Amino acid sequence: MPRFLADHNFNERLIAGLQRMGLELDVVRLRELGMIQASDHDVLIYAAEADLVVLTHDIQTLVPFADERVRRGEPMAGVVFVPSLLSLGRALDHLSVLIGCADASDWTNRTYRIPL
Repeated sequence: MPRFLADHNFNERLIAGLQRMGLELDVVRLRELGMIQASDHDVLIYAAEADLVVLTHDIQTLVPFADERVRRGEPMAGVVFVPSLLSLGRALDHLSVLIGCADASDWTNRTYRIPL
């Protein structure tokens, strides 16, 4: 299972819900790293260097930057976008399937958008 980096505004209830479902997630939060003010570019660079899949609600900038990194051939451990307006239950259902079924090669240089 990959290690994850939760963006500064990622819903903690989603992480807690996945853990209650039995998924043993290794999640680092941007605030724990002192990176709350970091640019999306810096977040993606850090995540790539640390081999962390980014969990985000930010489709406006972070996801397009991630897609651009892939197009340029720059490394990326992966990004999972979850719309902030998606219901908690539906988001948990889709995240649990993605995290539970994907193997290591499914994450690298990929952006996933929930719902799948």
